[in-house]
Amino acid sequence: QIVTIVLKQIALHIFESINADSKYQRLIPYLPFHILSSSVPSIHQPILTVIQTLISTNKTETNTGSFLSNNIDILYPNSARFVDVRQEFRDTTSYFIDGDSLLLSIAHHTNINLDLYNGNTLHVIFIIERILLTLFHQSDQCNFTVVFFDCHYNLYRKEKSMLGLVRSCLIGHLSKNVDQYRSMKIKQFSSWLDDDYLKFGQEEKPMFLFHHDMSTFDKENDKLLSKETLENLFCMYRLFSNYHQYVIKCQLYLLNKLTLTETAVKCFQIQFNQKYPLELLNKIVNMLSPKLHMNGVQQPDWSKFEKLSQDISENDIRLFLYLKTIFYFNEENRDQRFVQLFSPLLILHVALLNRLSLTDRHLPSSIPSVTYSPTLAQSIVEFQQHLASNLASHISSLSWSKIADLFDGRLFAFTLNQIYQSPKMCLDPKTYLIVKESLDALNIASNENIFQDVIKELVQANDIIFSSSSSIQQQQQSNKQKIIRISNPLLDAYLKPLISSNDAIKAELTTPDESQIIRSEGKISWEKYIDVGNEIDRI
Repeated sequence: QIVTIVLKQIALHIFESINADSKYQRLIPYLPFHILSSSVPSIHQPILTVIQTLISTNKTETNTGSFLSNNIDILYPNSARFVDVRQEFRDTTSYFIDGDSLLLSIAHHTNINLDLYNGNTLHVIFIIERILLTLFHQSDQCNFTVVFFDCHYNLYRKEKSMLGLVRSCLIGHLSKNVDQYRSMKIKQFSSWLDDDYLKFGQEEKPMFLFHHDMSTFDKENDKLLSKETLENLFCMYRLFSNYHQYVIKCQLYLLNKLTLTETAVKCFQIQFNQKYPLELLNKIVNMLSPKLHMNGVQQPDWSKFEKLSQDISENDIRLFLYLKTIFYFNEENRDQRFVQLFSPLLILHVALLNRLSLTDRHLPSSIPSVTYSPTLAQSIVEFQQHLASNLASHISSLSWSKIADLFDGRLFAFTLNQIYQSPKMCLDPKTYLIVKESLDALNIASNENIFQDVIKELVQANDIIFSSSSSIQQQQQSNKQKIIRISNPLLDAYLKPLISSNDAIKAELTTPDESQIIRSEGKISWEKYIDVGNEIDRI
């Protein structure tokens, strides 16, 4: 035990002095190189490997997200325990919830698929709102603040355009539609290292920080974020947690493996053994997520679009945001032919969002598959990026009441398929007015058959491919469900007809390995605490 403590202290001194040449040069000659051999006990091997890596690796590589994500738990270990914290959630006067990690954890929910037709904004926001409402009911008062940090968003904003759009919609929805009733507090900061956040934390005095630390996501097979981004996020949230424990002086509760009901809150609590140096912390955070410098660009006069939205769409800000984004989109895209084809479809989409309530928008569970060409798919991604940027930067007196429902990929694909199948599609007078006036405002020519003509041209150019099979059927064919084998003949007998059924999803029984073993003790026990189902199902 003493040897382990000494080795960890040596590794810590090397890591913290590696950016200071004078300290580093004085330290190296006194290192016990004779113990860095293969004859040492295996229990010391991980920390010895870190020491050897620090000595042999140049300074630049030690400050990368990959190196830090693999070694930060050895250099700055923490302990974890699964606790019942409903009393803390109920009785505390103030605690913080990290909005970005909450968003990313729900985006990885088993019932969420942001890849299907470029996703939709409402589903994720609905689940988050239900979680926040359940937390609100623990004390029947607003004793928490949802905080968003742009330094976290900068790490994943280029990965998946839908994540950025959902984030902007979530912030807009919570701040405009929820915060006005004083049932929730929302704050947004550029970084948790900024003085304004430190001042806010000192004023609020949160009892604990509630967040997801990104450790339970599968870095190798994640469909939303790349391995590099997940490594950077994991490292960032380790520093984030350490800072809050020692500087903000609050406890740390994790969304990982959360059990949440109206009468119970159970989660993991972590505690670090040592403080991360502030100077080094600032350097690492700025390296992982450099601050963005926004160039001051003169904005056009948007009053025409705002007045149009007031007149024809019941003061709905969504039409204004689409008009503004399409205007920018048209200005920047060099392929004007493609813009002239794509823009009417976007206007029709926002008109349908405006006119169709969720009750009226009852789409079939499986719709015919629609495949986009790389050009069209990239255009949708760029449009979502522009839309998120415009939403985050715009302040308007228009109605934000339906901002959570800003984009619905399934409705967009279903609409394209209906146009393709209908020889002559007719819109009701009010929807037609929204489409006609919006296209005129964008100087896009229109006629009675504009949508049929657009779809016909896109199909001929192979920008859209329609299929008779549904997207769900195609997904079921490609994804084979895995069920962990249980050593119980009775359960196997019940599972067998379900697995062999022709009407059910094909599945296979897999033998459990060590990762399925439940553990409740140890430094990182919660990373191995795996129940049946997806890791976030139990929220």
